[in-house]
Amino acid sequence: MSAYIDFLTIAAAAERRGVHHTTIRRWVREGLLPAVRLGDGSLRVNPTDLDAVRQPERVNPRAGDTSATLRAIASLSGGLIEDLGVDGGAHRWRITPVAGAPLLIEQELSVAA
Repeated sequence: MSAYIDFLTIAAAAERRGVHHTTIRRWVREGLLPAVRLGDGSLRVNPTDLDAVRQPERVNPRAGDTSATLRAIASLSGGLIEDLGVDGGAHRWRITPVAGAPLLIEQELSVAA
């Protein structure tokens, strides 16, 4: 474990970024934040990797514009779009540019009254 002594626990990472611990776990699960699983099953993250993660960009495209908007963003960045599906009341996509950190885009789902 000595190699990971400076790595942060999920709780410490969440506190450092000012987000909930489930956000850190989601970033790890979605591949936005590398993590190391220790022998006891706990996760640790490198502070440098944590500081490099961009907060998800939230967009609210007009009805029917989502696909066109994402294609334009991916085209401008030279990246790839991955549809992550619906989770927690939002549809999510990840755009991975040729250079730089991945960008997570969320669109809140509207609930019919």
